[in-house]
Order: sequence, then structure tokens, then C-alpha cells
Amino acid sequence: MDFLDGLRGLAAFYVMLFHAWGELAWSADYSHFMDSFYRFWKPLTYGHYSVVFFIAVSGYSLMIPILRQEKNRLEGGFKTFLLRRVLRIVPAYYCSLALALAVIFLVPGMNQFSGVRWDSFIPVTAGAFWSHIFLVQNLSYDWIYRINNPCWSLSTEWEIYFVFALILLPVWRRFGSVTTLVASLVLSMAAFYLSGKGLRYACPWFLTVFSIGMLAAELRFSRDRKKTDRQALPFGWIGALLLCLCLGLIEFNIAQLGPVIDILSGASFTCLLVVLARPHQTTLTIRMRSALNSGPIKFLGAISYSLYLIHAVVFGVFHRFLVFIKATPETAIWSIFGIGVPMAIGVAWVMYLCFEKPYFTWRQRGKAAEPMRPKESQSQRELVQV
Repeated sequence: MDFLDGLRGLAAFYVMLFHAWGELAWSADYSHFMDSFYRFWKPLTYGHYSVVFFIAVSGYSLMIPILRQEKNRLEGGFKTFLLRRVLRIVPAYYCSLALALAVIFLVPGMNQFSGVRWDSFIPVTAGAFWSHIFLVQNLSYDWIYRINNPCWSLSTEWEIYFVFALILLPVWRRFGSVTTLVASLVLSMAAFYLSGKGLRYACPWFLTVFSIGMLAAELRFSRDRKKTDRQALPFGWIGALLLCLCLGLIEFNIAQLGPVIDILSGASFTCLLVVLARPHQTTLTIRMRSALNSGPIKFLGAISYSLYLIHAVVFGVFHRFLVFIKATPETAIWSIFGIGVPMAIGVAWVMYLCFEKPYFTWRQRGKAAEPMRPKESQSQRELVQV
């Protein structure tokens, strides 16, 4: 689906802008100035929901190859699926950890508390280090935001992969979509409440968001005509209403509503995926897909994962430099957006070339080596083109 990378790119870019704002808004040196213009910056304060979007897209994307298989099973089995996930995620992730650790221990002042957002990255304890190595840092508040703050969501997604392959898919094949959605909700809420709400910051309800993305893919790629016919429902309007509801609930600022808002916003984003994936497009959706496939957005989509992983480290170092030169608030704002943001994109591009592109090259070679398939139906050909 040509528009998915573009959506990922925009989401990663928005998270980066959110953290660029946060570097100054959560700084002892600049927070007072930023607070005086909060209404101006408010559109940049919803970065958490970009993470929700990533989870929904992940469920959608991973379900597509399942629907391509005749028996709706993981291509190559669970071990092959897990190997692909490791090769896709871990190299760039470990690179970002190594760079963050190098900054913490080698750059003067970066291992000391100083009233800035970087304070959440330290101290690097043994528990924080090893939990990040094994992608389980979300299991403890003492680990979750250490070393490289944005990577907390990666550990949650990593754990969702196992639930997806070992529980959700068997339930979906045997009992269908509705039961799968209910099962994901029960599992996520059980993890939340049985932990004494200790997993609040890990957002276990993301599992439900992921399953909503799975079911959205089924609407487009299922071989069951009754399911694909449901694409005709007014998902654009449904998504818009859900988004308005979420924005209204956010204004209440009630912590207990967090899981509800995340699930509803995930459903809203998923409606957008359904609309953009329809085989019969409107003039508006054609233009949207064309924009998402344009050069700059396509580039952001390619480097979106590396950009998500590394931008906070770049901003942390850049912020330290601004404090060192005693930059005024005005100078700090223009510098972090005008210099810090391009720097983060540049570093992410290098990371992509070194740690992500080789994986895609390997995958393309593997597909090219596959034997030719027998003649397929029109619906099967559409699936292969995605």
C-alpha cells in the first residue's frame, strides 16, 4: 500500500516536532517562556497519539500477508516471523541505544540532572540497561523512560508481536473478527488491572488498538466478499466523529480516560486506513494518496523508524549546547526547529542507510528468488500488489 509509508513518515515527523517543543517546554531554562505561548504550541502537544497511530498501522500491515496466505497463517511459521521482526527492528534499535549511551557517558554534563527533559534518560542502572537489551523496559517505571525515552513504545509493540502470533491469530482463524477484538480487550485490561495498574505507562491496551488495525486489513483484503463489502460503510464520517469525540475527552484531562481515548483514537485512525485503501477512490482520497506518495513525504516514510528512534538523542545534545551558550528563549526556539530538526533527519537518514536498507534489500532478494506462482484470480493479484 503506497500510502502507508507516507502516513508513517508524517506521524514520525509529528512526534519529532512534539519532542522539539517538549525540549524547551520541559526545561528549567525555557519553560516559563514556552508556557506564555502555550496556545500557539498546543497543536504540537498530541504526540502520544502518533504512537497510537503507529500501533494501528502495525496491526494493519502485519495482517496483510496473513490474508494473502490460503490458510491465513504466518508466512514461514512463527520462527520465520520472529526472525523477520528481529532483523527489521533490532539493528537500528541497538544503534540508537549505543548512541544514547555514548552521549550519556562521553558528553560532559549529559549524565547529570539539570532540570531538562534529558533527566528522564538517566541514571543508567543495570536494570534499565538489560531491560532495554531484551525490550522489556516497559515492565517497570524505573526502566521505561531511561536511556532513550521514545523507545518505551517499541517494547510494547515487541510484546504485542508475540500475542499476535500465538493468541490473536489462532483466535481469529477459529472464532472470527469480533471474538478477536473482545479477546484483545480482555487480555489488555487483564494485564492492566492484574498488575495493580503497574503497567499503566506501558499502555497494554495498545493490544486492542493493534487488533483494530488487523480487522481493518480484513475489510480490504479478505477473500470473503461479505467482509470486503463493508468497506462501503461511511468510515470517513465514523472516523471524523471518533476523532472529535477523542479531542473532546482529552480536554477533560482525566487520567482514567486515557485507555478509552487511545482505543477510540486508534479506531479513528484505522477508519482513515480503510478509506484510503478502498479499491474505488474519490477525488479527495486520490489527492491524499498522491500527496502521501510525494517525494518529501516518501522520504520521511522511508526513514520514519530511524527518525523515531534517534531524534530525542539529537535534541538532548542540541539542548545542552543551547544552555551552554546561554541562548535566549527566542534563539532556542528557532534553533531547535531550524537546526535541530534537520540534524535529526540527517542522522536518521544515515541510520536508515546503515541498518534498515540492508534488511529491505535482503527481503526483496528473497522475494525475487521465490518460484513463480500459478495463475491467480483478480482478487489475489490485488493482494500481491500491496
